[in-house]
Amino acid sequence: MQLPIEVVETDRRLETEAERASDALAGLRWHWTLDEANLKRVSFSAYARAISRDESTVRTMASAYDRIVNIGDDLRSGRTVQEEIQLQAVRQADRDIVEETAKGLGLAISTTRAQHKDDVSRVRDAVAEATEREPDITPDERREVARRTATNIAKSRQIERESREHLRERKSALAVMVEGELTKARYGLIGALNYAREIDQATFPAEFLDQIQRSLGDIDALVKLVRSAIGGAADIDWDAELEKLEVS
Repeated sequence: MQLPIEVVETDRRLETEAERASDALAGLRWHWTLDEANLKRVSFSAYARAISRDESTVRTMASAYDRIVNIGDDLRSGRTVQEEIQLQAVRQADRDIVEETAKGLGLAISTTRAQHKDDVSRVRDAVAEATEREPDITPDERREVARRTATNIAKSRQIERESREHLRERKSALAVMVEGELTKARYGLIGALNYAREIDQATFPAEFLDQIQRSLGDIDALVKLVRSAIGGAADIDWDAELEKLEVS
């Protein structure tokens, strides 16, 4: 079944009237915010407050009209006010995303734009997804999504940073403990050396010498195990190895 022709004609008429009304509205908002000939013009925020509308909406429409008024015929290329409003809305939305990303990250806008392009891209994707889920989402709600996403990125990065710092501190503590135990072992071996120098092998019982040699063999094995552990060996059954040395 085809749509009745009168419905098509009515739709076209209303759309044309809506575009004309929108053009007139854009012109009105431009005149009272950006038209330098109007000495009584006000700021975007003051205008928005007065009409209880979002500032970005007023800014977008007025800026679009201003663009149409001020660009030359060679640049206008037949572009309508509505087309320019759509372009301005895209530009304003992108500015909002960068601004809210900067707020969420706690950084300057210039720093965010220059050094955190990936974060801006992630926030932009989140806003696009939110807009797809809720086509009627308002500019304020889009900014809230952007700010919340950026804040979550900052929190996640802080957690990662703290985790790395904790791991680094833990590694430092482990290194200190390992070094402490090795220092004690070193002093123990120095003491053993001093005593060993007094041994007279001609008169020293052989069974005691054998025991000392076995102990030195165990120490050599332990040194190798420590080296393996420091080197990151993963295929060693540490408990079994220590049990062999009877020091588990």
